[in-house]
Amino acid sequence: MTRDVISRRKFGMVAGVTSIGVMASDPTSAANEVTGAAVQYSRGLIESPPTYYEVLEPIGESRKSPMVLISGGAHTGACYLATADGRPGWAHAFVRAGYKVIVPDWPGVGRSGYIPLGDLTGEVVVEGLGKIVASLGQPAIIMTHSMSGAYGWKLVEKYGQHIAKVVAVAPGPPGNIQTVSDIISETADTVVVRGSVRST
Repeated sequence: MTRDVISRRKFGMVAGVTSIGVMASDPTSAANEVTGAAVQYSRGLIESPPTYYEVLEPIGESRKSPMVLISGGAHTGACYLATADGRPGWAHAFVRAGYKVIVPDWPGVGRSGYIPLGDLTGEVVVEGLGKIVASLGQPAIIMTHSMSGAYGWKLVEKYGQHIAKVVAVAPGPPGNIQTVSDIISETADTVVVRGSVRST
């Protein structure tokens, strides 16, 4: 048995391409090869900050609020398109349930393109995601996972009029309710902090 080792980046690219092939061999309208359900597919890019997104929707008009699926840290939107073993991901399940689904990559991550690390802040990520949400023309359901939980709460703060609901799967907490950690020691390479956990 041979074991091929590939980088996370290459795997993400392969998974993304595989999921596109599974869901639509014609990028504008195709039958999902696994379920037979018709899917309309498109993609876009917010110019500033650069934020790539894909749109999957059922053929015909959806009367449901659109869903924006925001990946957690160290992921891209491709994680919602297909599972690691190639099955259709959550995006396809929501399309089958009649939702228009928007799957973005955070600014500076994945297909959104490069942003210098010194310029990439949480505010930049929220701005890019918020521009997508604001462009939908109706309030959206925002689904966050893990590290993107904090961005979901900030989106509600800044773009609340464009948000119908937030569904948070194992979310990170809002940054503005955590107590500030005490710095115990700091060197050029390491910062040691003492954190605290609030209980309510």
